[in-house]
Amino acid sequence: MLLLPVANHSLELFVHWMRGTQKLLPSILASVILTAFSTLFNFYVMRRGVLIVGAGRHSLGKDLLHLPRLVVDFVTWVPRYLIRRASRKSDAGHPDGD
Repeated sequence: MLLLPVANHSLELFVHWMRGTQKLLPSILASVILTAFSTLFNFYVMRRGVLIVGAGRHSLGKDLLHLPRLVVDFVTWVPRYLIRRASRKSDAGHPDGD
């Protein structure tokens, strides 16, 4: 899980450094961040039974039909989590009247 990305980005850093890439650190940092989000997205959809092989799998076509909704769900996960958390805190501070 860590070895492949580290090896990949190390090779990328070496190639860009040898070629004299301007703003080397920001470009490698952007690449690492993109890799992290890509990996998180893959884990997210796989946990929901999409883009998997073996038991419980669906056809690629069916998986592709699920992707637009999963992209929206993935992108909005943090805001939805924060809203739920804030809602729980505000509910805990108010008596039910029981």
